[in-house]
Amino acid sequence: MLALLLAAALANPGGLIIDEAAGEPLSQTITAWRAARDSAAAASPDAPRRFDWRESPSALPPIGAPQGDCGACVAFAIAAALEARLHQACGDQQTRALSRQHLFSCGGGRCSGGWRMSDAIAWLETRGVPDDGCMPYEAGHGSDVPCNAACEDAPARSVLPVSASRPTTGIPDVLRIKAALLEGPLVSSMILFDDLLMHESGVYRHTQGRQLGSHAIVLVGWDDAERAWIARNSWGENWGDGGYFMVAWDDVSLPGRYTWALDVRAAVARGACALVR
Repeated sequence: MLALLLAAALANPGGLIIDEAAGEPLSQTITAWRAARDSAAAASPDAPRRFDWRESPSALPPIGAPQGDCGACVAFAIAAALEARLHQACGDQQTRALSRQHLFSCGGGRCSGGWRMSDAIAWLETRGVPDDGCMPYEAGHGSDVPCNAACEDAPARSVLPVSASRPTTGIPDVLRIKAALLEGPLVSSMILFDDLLMHESGVYRHTQGRQLGSHAIVLVGWDDAERAWIARNSWGENWGDGGYFMVAWDDVSLPGRYTWALDVRAAVARGACALVR
Protein backbone atom coordinates (compact mmCIF):
# COMPACT_ATOMS: atom_id res chain seq x y z
CA MET A 1 0.00 0.00 0.00
CA LEU A 2 2.84 2.40 0.85
CA ALA A 3 4.38 1.87 -2.59
CA LEU A 4 1.06 2.58 -4.29
CA LEU A 5 0.59 5.80 -2.33
CA LEU A 6 4.12 6.88 -3.13
CA ALA A 7 3.67 6.14 -6.83
CA ALA A 8 0.55 8.26 -6.88
CA ALA A 9 2.46 11.13 -5.26
CA LEU A 10 5.30 10.94 -7.77
CA ALA A 11 3.48 12.35 -10.75
CA ASN A 12 6.74 13.63 -12.24
CA PRO A 13 9.40 11.21 -10.94
CA GLY A 14 12.09 11.63 -13.59
CA GLY A 15 13.31 14.70 -15.43
CA LEU A 16 16.65 13.80 -17.01
CA ILE A 17 17.34 15.02 -20.55
CA ILE A 18 20.42 13.63 -22.33
CA ASP A 19 21.46 15.30 -25.57
CA GLU A 20 22.88 12.13 -27.11
CA ALA A 21 19.71 10.16 -26.44
CA ALA A 22 17.29 12.66 -27.95
CA GLY A 23 15.40 11.08 -30.84
CA GLU A 24 17.51 7.97 -30.64
CA PRO A 25 16.25 5.07 -32.77
CA LEU A 26 15.24 1.82 -31.07
CA SER A 27 18.09 -0.01 -32.80
CA GLN A 28 20.66 2.02 -30.83
CA THR A 29 18.92 1.25 -27.56
CA ILE A 30 18.94 -2.46 -28.40
CA THR A 31 22.64 -2.27 -29.27
CA ALA A 32 23.39 -0.62 -25.93
CA TRP A 33 21.42 -3.26 -24.06
CA ARG A 34 23.30 -6.07 -25.79
CA ALA A 35 26.58 -4.40 -24.91
CA ALA A 36 25.46 -4.16 -21.28
CA ARG A 37 24.54 -7.84 -21.28
CA ASP A 38 27.93 -8.82 -22.70
CA SER A 39 29.82 -6.45 -20.40
CA ALA A 40 28.01 -7.82 -17.35
CA ALA A 41 29.44 -11.26 -18.11
CA ALA A 42 32.97 -9.94 -17.70
CA ALA A 43 34.82 -10.24 -14.40
CA SER A 44 37.70 -8.14 -13.10
CA PRO A 45 40.28 -9.86 -10.89
CA ASP A 46 41.26 -6.46 -9.45
CA ALA A 47 37.83 -5.30 -8.28
CA PRO A 48 36.17 -6.56 -5.08
CA ARG A 49 33.16 -8.82 -5.46
CA ARG A 50 31.05 -6.32 -3.58
CA PHE A 51 31.55 -2.62 -2.97
CA ASP A 52 29.23 -0.13 -1.29
CA TRP A 53 29.99 3.49 -0.40
CA ARG A 54 27.28 3.31 2.29
CA GLU A 55 29.68 1.20 4.34
CA SER A 56 32.08 4.13 4.68
CA PRO A 57 30.99 6.17 7.74
CA SER A 58 29.19 9.38 6.70
CA ALA A 59 30.44 8.98 3.10
CA LEU A 60 26.95 9.62 1.75
CA PRO A 61 24.55 12.37 2.81
CA PRO A 62 21.14 11.53 4.31
CA ILE A 63 18.40 10.82 1.77
CA GLY A 64 16.39 13.84 2.84
CA ALA A 65 13.20 15.11 1.22
CA PRO A 66 12.01 13.50 -2.06
CA GLN A 67 11.92 15.38 -5.35
CA GLY A 68 8.13 15.08 -5.24
CA ASP A 69 6.00 16.21 -8.17
CA CYS A 70 8.88 17.96 -9.94
CA GLY A 71 11.30 16.65 -12.55
CA ALA A 72 14.33 17.62 -10.50
CA CYS A 73 16.15 14.27 -10.46
CA VAL A 74 19.24 15.77 -12.13
CA ALA A 75 19.70 18.31 -9.35
CA PHE A 76 19.16 15.67 -6.67
CA ALA A 77 21.62 13.23 -8.20
CA ILE A 78 24.30 15.85 -8.80
CA ALA A 79 23.99 17.32 -5.31
CA ALA A 80 24.20 13.91 -3.61
CA ALA A 81 27.23 12.83 -5.65
CA LEU A 82 28.88 16.21 -5.08
CA GLU A 83 28.30 16.04 -1.33
CA ALA A 84 29.93 12.60 -1.27
CA ARG A 85 32.96 13.83 -3.21
CA LEU A 86 33.34 16.83 -0.90
CA HIS A 87 33.17 14.56 2.11
CA GLN A 88 36.05 12.53 0.70
CA ALA A 89 38.13 15.57 -0.26
CA CYS A 90 37.55 17.48 2.98
CA GLY A 91 38.92 14.85 5.32
CA ASP A 92 35.89 12.67 6.04
CA GLN A 93 34.14 15.39 8.01
CA GLN A 94 30.37 15.80 7.87
CA THR A 95 29.57 18.41 5.25
CA ARG A 96 26.50 20.62 4.86
CA ALA A 97 23.81 19.67 2.40
CA LEU A 98 23.93 21.49 -0.92
CA SER A 99 20.94 23.29 -2.40
CA ARG A 100 19.07 21.14 -4.89
CA GLN A 101 16.64 24.01 -5.36
CA HIS A 102 19.29 26.58 -6.27
CA LEU A 103 20.97 24.19 -8.65
CA PHE A 104 17.68 23.40 -10.39
CA SER A 105 15.98 26.81 -10.38
CA CYS A 106 18.98 28.97 -11.18
CA GLY A 107 20.54 26.51 -13.60
CA GLY A 108 17.49 26.38 -15.85
CA GLY A 109 15.56 23.30 -14.73
CA ARG A 110 11.77 23.19 -14.92
CA CYS A 111 9.43 20.94 -12.95
CA SER A 112 7.36 20.01 -16.01
CA GLY A 113 10.28 19.56 -18.40
CA GLY A 114 13.23 18.43 -16.30
CA TRP A 115 16.79 19.50 -17.04
CA ARG A 116 19.51 18.73 -19.55
CA MET A 117 22.53 17.12 -17.95
CA SER A 118 24.82 19.12 -20.23
CA ASP A 119 23.28 22.36 -18.94
CA ALA A 120 23.59 21.17 -15.35
CA ILE A 121 27.30 20.37 -15.74
CA ALA A 122 27.93 23.70 -17.49
CA TRP A 123 26.24 25.50 -14.61
CA LEU A 124 28.38 23.66 -12.05
CA GLU A 125 31.56 24.56 -13.88
CA THR A 126 30.83 28.28 -13.93
CA ARG A 127 28.42 29.04 -11.05
CA GLY A 128 28.64 26.12 -8.64
CA VAL A 129 26.05 25.47 -5.94
CA PRO A 130 25.55 26.96 -2.44
CA ASP A 131 24.55 25.22 0.77
CA ASP A 132 20.95 24.18 1.28
CA GLY A 133 20.30 26.95 3.78
CA CYS A 134 20.64 29.46 0.96
CA MET A 135 17.63 28.02 -0.87
CA PRO A 136 15.85 24.99 0.65
CA TYR A 137 13.96 22.67 -1.67
CA GLU A 138 10.34 23.80 -2.15
CA ALA A 139 9.42 22.54 -5.62
CA GLY A 140 8.10 19.17 -4.46
CA HIS A 141 4.53 20.39 -4.96
CA GLY A 142 5.19 20.71 -8.69
CA SER A 143 5.53 24.47 -9.11
CA ASP A 144 8.78 26.10 -10.19
CA VAL A 145 10.56 28.29 -7.66
CA PRO A 146 12.19 31.46 -9.08
CA CYS A 147 15.93 31.85 -8.75
CA ASN A 148 15.52 35.21 -7.01
CA ALA A 149 14.19 33.34 -3.96
CA ALA A 150 17.79 32.38 -3.17
CA CYS A 151 19.87 34.09 -0.49
CA GLU A 152 21.60 37.29 -1.59
CA ASP A 153 25.09 35.96 -0.91
CA ALA A 154 24.66 32.76 -2.95
CA PRO A 155 27.75 33.40 -5.12
CA ALA A 156 29.97 33.74 -2.06
CA ARG A 157 28.53 30.55 -0.55
CA SER A 158 28.85 28.43 -3.70
CA VAL A 159 31.15 25.48 -4.19
CA LEU A 160 32.93 26.00 -7.51
CA PRO A 161 34.29 25.18 -9.96
CA VAL A 162 33.16 21.58 -10.33
CA SER A 163 34.08 19.62 -13.44
CA ALA A 164 32.87 16.26 -14.70
CA SER A 165 34.35 13.37 -16.65
CA ARG A 166 32.29 10.68 -18.35
CA PRO A 167 33.28 7.07 -17.65
CA THR A 168 30.57 5.83 -20.03
CA THR A 169 28.92 7.64 -22.93
CA GLY A 170 26.49 5.22 -24.53
CA ILE A 171 27.66 1.73 -23.58
CA PRO A 172 27.17 0.69 -19.93
CA ASP A 173 30.59 -0.94 -19.57
CA VAL A 174 30.62 -2.72 -16.21
CA LEU A 175 34.40 -2.73 -15.76
CA ARG A 176 34.76 0.99 -16.56
CA ILE A 177 31.95 1.85 -14.17
CA LYS A 178 33.48 -0.25 -11.40
CA ALA A 179 36.86 1.45 -11.83
CA ALA A 180 35.23 4.87 -11.66
CA LEU A 181 33.11 3.91 -8.64
CA LEU A 182 36.21 3.07 -6.63
CA GLU A 183 37.02 6.79 -6.81
CA GLY A 184 33.56 7.91 -5.67
CA PRO A 185 29.81 7.76 -6.37
CA LEU A 186 28.71 8.42 -9.96
CA VAL A 187 25.74 10.24 -11.42
CA SER A 188 24.04 7.86 -13.84
CA SER A 189 21.19 7.77 -16.29
CA MET A 190 18.59 5.06 -16.58
CA ILE A 191 15.38 4.62 -18.55
CA LEU A 192 12.43 5.11 -16.22
CA PHE A 193 9.58 2.61 -16.38
CA ASP A 194 6.56 2.88 -14.13
CA ASP A 195 7.22 -0.45 -12.40
CA LEU A 196 10.25 1.14 -10.71
CA LEU A 197 7.85 3.37 -8.78
CA MET A 198 6.52 0.34 -6.94
CA HIS A 199 9.85 -1.40 -6.39
CA GLU A 200 10.40 -2.27 -2.74
CA SER A 201 13.25 -4.77 -2.37
CA GLY A 202 15.56 -7.15 -4.20
CA VAL A 203 17.13 -6.48 -7.58
CA TYR A 204 15.05 -4.35 -9.92
CA ARG A 205 14.40 -5.63 -13.43
CA HIS A 206 11.83 -4.05 -15.67
CA THR A 207 8.99 -6.52 -16.25
CA GLN A 208 5.91 -4.50 -17.06
CA GLY A 209 4.53 -1.02 -17.55
CA ARG A 210 5.22 1.91 -19.78
CA GLN A 211 8.30 4.05 -20.23
CA LEU A 212 8.01 7.38 -18.44
CA GLY A 213 11.20 9.02 -19.67
CA SER A 214 14.77 9.18 -18.38
CA HIS A 215 15.91 9.40 -14.79
CA ALA A 216 19.10 10.46 -12.97
CA ILE A 217 20.33 8.35 -10.07
CA VAL A 218 23.59 7.93 -8.15
CA LEU A 219 25.55 4.68 -8.38
CA VAL A 220 27.21 3.94 -5.04
CA GLY A 221 28.43 0.36 -5.49
CA TRP A 222 27.88 -3.10 -6.93
CA ASP A 223 27.30 -6.71 -6.00
CA ASP A 224 28.77 -9.40 -8.26
CA ALA A 225 26.63 -12.13 -6.72
CA GLU A 226 23.50 -10.23 -7.68
CA ARG A 227 25.03 -8.88 -10.92
CA ALA A 228 23.66 -5.51 -9.98
CA TRP A 229 24.47 -1.91 -9.19
CA ILE A 230 23.63 -0.38 -5.83
CA ALA A 231 21.97 2.97 -6.46
CA ARG A 232 20.60 5.96 -4.61
CA ASN A 233 17.28 7.40 -5.75
CA SER A 234 15.63 10.79 -5.15
CA TRP A 235 12.19 9.61 -4.04
CA GLY A 236 12.69 9.76 -0.28
CA GLU A 237 13.66 7.23 2.36
CA ASN A 238 10.22 5.57 2.33
CA TRP A 239 10.86 4.26 -1.18
CA GLY A 240 12.87 1.11 -1.88
CA ASP A 241 15.53 0.16 0.66
CA GLY A 242 15.59 3.39 2.65
CA GLY A 243 15.87 5.39 -0.55
CA TYR A 244 18.34 3.02 -2.23
CA PHE A 245 17.84 0.07 -4.58
CA MET A 246 19.68 -2.53 -6.61
CA VAL A 247 19.30 -2.67 -10.38
CA ALA A 248 20.62 -5.43 -12.66
CA TRP A 249 23.63 -4.49 -14.77
CA ASP A 250 22.00 -5.77 -17.93
CA ASP A 251 18.46 -4.55 -17.31
CA VAL A 252 16.65 -2.95 -20.24
CA SER A 253 16.47 0.27 -18.20
CA LEU A 254 20.20 0.58 -19.04
CA PRO A 255 21.64 1.88 -15.77
CA GLY A 256 25.16 3.17 -16.28
CA ARG A 257 24.75 3.82 -20.00
CA TYR A 258 25.68 7.44 -19.37
CA THR A 259 27.68 8.28 -16.24
CA TRP A 260 29.33 11.40 -14.83
CA ALA A 261 32.16 11.53 -12.27
CA LEU A 262 32.40 14.87 -10.46
CA ASP A 263 35.78 16.42 -9.68
CA VAL A 264 35.97 18.86 -6.76
CA ARG A 265 39.74 19.34 -6.54
CA ALA A 266 39.69 22.86 -7.98
CA ALA A 267 36.80 23.82 -5.68
CA VAL A 268 38.65 22.47 -2.64
CA ALA A 269 41.73 24.44 -3.63
CA ARG A 270 39.56 27.58 -3.58
CA GLY A 271 38.32 26.90 -0.06
CA ALA A 272 35.20 24.77 -0.62
CA CYS A 273 35.79 22.71 2.53
CA ALA A 274 35.40 25.81 4.72
CA LEU A 275 32.09 26.60 2.99
CA VAL A 276 30.47 23.24 3.68
CA ARG A 277 31.62 22.57 7.26
